[in-house]
Amino acid sequence: MTERTNNLDIALIAPAQAQKHVTVNEALARLDAVVQLSAVSATTTHEPDTPANGDVYILPTGKTGAAWSAMADFALAHFRNGAWDEAPPREGWLAFVRDSGRLLRFAGWGWTQLAAEQALKVYAGDRLLGRYDEGEGPAQEIVCTAAGRALIDDADTAAQRSTL
Repeated sequence: MTERTNNLDIALIAPAQAQKHVTVNEALARLDAVVQLSAVSATTTHEPDTPANGDVYILPTGKTGAAWSAMADFALAHFRNGAWDEAPPREGWLAFVRDSGRLLRFAGWGWTQLAAEQALKVYAGDRLLGRYDEGEGPAQEIVCTAAGRALIDDADTAAQRSTL
């Protein structure tokens, strides 16, 4: 049996391990950092002097600071309990970057901006449920994908359409 998980690199509890809560708490902290990943910035190069507990940064090349300079380029720096923790991203991870409002994807060699057409793909088998308009600009389509339709029946779809 391996000692760490393959994707998130989380330590597993060993048989007869003492203080299991430490391993579990470390795993929960890692999950808190990377699940529904929302980074403060992907361009900040200087380690913040007063980060908030829970802040996550995507580390760019040229980063500086006592903790950040020792971490890998493009890694996630997660501040928790007064210290920085490095989390190596895996290919395919998505991150919303709050200071730029961009959605990034880790390509294995670096973070790339996810193009709008990649973020939501609508296929011929998808069913348009309706449209809404939020002021200026084009109306937005509300789509139920084929996978979503498999979870609901036609009566539910009709009911949802009538409430839009």
